[in-house]
Amino acid sequence: MASERPILTIAPAEAGRRPSRQDRNLLSIKTAATWLDVTEATLRKWLAERRLPVVKLGRLTRLRIEDLYTIATSGLPPKGAHPRGLEPRGAAA
Repeated sequence: MASERPILTIAPAEAGRRPSRQDRNLLSIKTAATWLDVTEATLRKWLAERRLPVVKLGRLTRLRIEDLYTIATSGLPPKGAHPRGLEPRGAAA
């Protein structure tokens, strides 16, 4: 109801350019930490423990909004649940 979190939008200033359609589904660590109401250090710890799936875009680390919704509703998965980052779409398996 009224206590639901607002839908997130990524401001163009975050990346210094207008976000592409795919970028709109990805959040920076800082934005994701704010949305989950945890510190960046806590989120980075969870990433180091491989508790969250990540998307690597060059040297940038991004988190999918869908994964954050899952964590917010179902809780944090156990350590080592995500052995590596997500493969780019269309990549050979």
